[in-house]
Amino acid sequence: MNLPSLDRFEKQVVPGGYIFLHSSLIERDVERTDVKVFRVPATKLAGETGFPTLANMIIVGKILKELDEYDDASLKAALAKVISAKHADMMDVNRKAIDLGANL
Repeated sequence: MNLPSLDRFEKQVVPGGYIFLHSSLIERDVERTDVKVFRVPATKLAGETGFPTLANMIIVGKILKELDEYDDASLKAALAKVISAKHADMMDVNRKAIDLGANL
């Protein structure tokens, strides 16, 4: 998702694999032509939509959608497990950020 990770792991992705770039942070192009590349302007979108700290969740939404793993019930259950009752108000915000990424 960031430049150091791209530099380190680009060559390790299997042919036909996926690379998800945080395009708000990475300006260079992927050198490989045998992988699918998704450029997600997560920080930009997060700021524009009122989710400034949830750029990572936007990318998660895009990953789930592209891997055909986006399931409403599973997503709701997973968020319920990782968001404590103390921060229950963040459930809807995280969900909206994931949905934003899934709909890119």
